[in-house]
Amino acid sequence: FISIIFFFFNTRYARIDFPRFFGEDATRWLYKCERFFDYNSVESANKVKLATLHLEDKALQWYQWFEKCHRQINWDLFKQGIISRFGPNSYEDAMGDLTKLKQTTTVKEYQEQFEILANRTCELPKVFFISCFISGLREDIKAGVLMFRPTTIVQAIGLAKMQENSIEAITRRARQGNREGESSFSHQAKQNPVMNPVR
Repeated sequence: FISIIFFFFNTRYARIDFPRFFGEDATRWLYKCERFFDYNSVESANKVKLATLHLEDKALQWYQWFEKCHRQINWDLFKQGIISRFGPNSYEDAMGDLTKLKQTTTVKEYQEQFEILANRTCELPKVFFISCFISGLREDIKAGVLMFRPTTIVQAIGLAKMQENSIEAITRRARQGNREGESSFSHQAKQNPVMNPVR
């Protein structure tokens, strides 16, 4: 779903992949648009024209109606419309979901879920994210992370992954030891069978 395009407004743009928008993950799509505009120094007057060339399906249907309702649409108004129609309900809901998020699988998958929700919030202090991330970790992993008192979210994630690896290594050694013990016991039992007393 990527179109390769050439743009010629006031200057010649570099060849680049511009994502099409079908109405899913509006926040991410807008972020990519902003990066493209910044990299290519796109003038404000051309941003909406450029972005709307890549709307598809329900997103295009929405814009056709949106255009009829507004005589002039600048980039800020367009973004507000996109977020209102296709974005998350509000950052307060995302913040609430973030505080309730719990690790149920690996740290990596938990981190991915955390980042999705964190990206929907705005203007929250970094200590909030650190606290939320640590509080949602599995109890055995959380304890190891708290010992080091991380001061950044990057440190907290790194410590969580290290703790997870350490726990997995200990678990593997314990299982290996149990299997070796069972194998040794079975071997000894075969060599020294228990004889029933003769009556």
